[in-house]
Amino acid sequence: MKKKLLLMCCILFLSIGIMVGCKNNNTQQKETVKETDSINESNVSEESSKYKGKKFKVGITADYEPWCYKEGEEIKGIDTDVLQEVAKRMGFDGVEFEITSFDGLFGLLDAKKVDTVAKQISITPKRLEKYTFSDPYAYNPYKVLVHENNNDIHSINDLFGHSLVTKYNNSGYEYITKFKEENDPEDKIEVVITEEQIQGFVAAEKADACFYSEPTYNFKQKQAKLPIKLVGEPLFTETNGFPFSKDADSELIEDFNEKLNEMREDGTLAEIFNLYLGQDLSKDIK
Repeated sequence: MKKKLLLMCCILFLSIGIMVGCKNNNTQQKETVKETDSINESNVSEESSKYKGKKFKVGITADYEPWCYKEGEEIKGIDTDVLQEVAKRMGFDGVEFEITSFDGLFGLLDAKKVDTVAKQISITPKRLEKYTFSDPYAYNPYKVLVHENNNDIHSINDLFGHSLVTKYNNSGYEYITKFKEENDPEDKIEVVITEEQIQGFVAAEKADACFYSEPTYNFKQKQAKLPIKLVGEPLFTETNGFPFSKDADSELIEDFNEKLNEMREDGTLAEIFNLYLGQDLSKDIK
């Protein structure tokens, strides 16, 4: 009887020991998980706190639908949506837009009053000499645009003896300058420089042709229905980016590019382009 009682006591003590051991192990596991969660939260907080309490400052025009325009008092468009999402992911407390003319954009950047500027800015060799650009966020195929009654120009090779209007130092200017150097020694193609909307310049027959983005043309023609048309095959693909000062914070640009490319990979850029243009311009299709 005594042996039986002793055996029962041993079993009881053993059971209690196992239960206590399990409880201690569970407690250790829970504490480890909490500690890991705390480390992760700390990393996220540290990463986003770099720009917390700051505004990302952008110079922008508000006259170029669908890239950047005003609807009432609200600034909208592809560029604004892209910049607001990048700034949000970087941890900024929003974007502060300063509206100016296209002429004034780079003046704001040169004076360091803004972090970057936006108006479907093309990345060109001339601009790369002076500014550090973000990675491209848009790829635009360009064609020749003429008046709808023009039946003489069907491609760039028909421009001899005609005039072509362009803005200074944009991708169209770079392209026609190089084309003339290689193919127009007698200067038969007249190049007209303007700051007006070049498609309107052609529609008003102030020039015979211009280069124009096919996606933007399709969007604008649904609204304005100007007497213009695109002709021929795409001549070049313009890459668009956001310029920063050469002496801008390299870490800021690196963080900007990281979030911009993250948006390309997760489909956010494609969503923005499809919303406004009905097609994705976020990847270069060669």
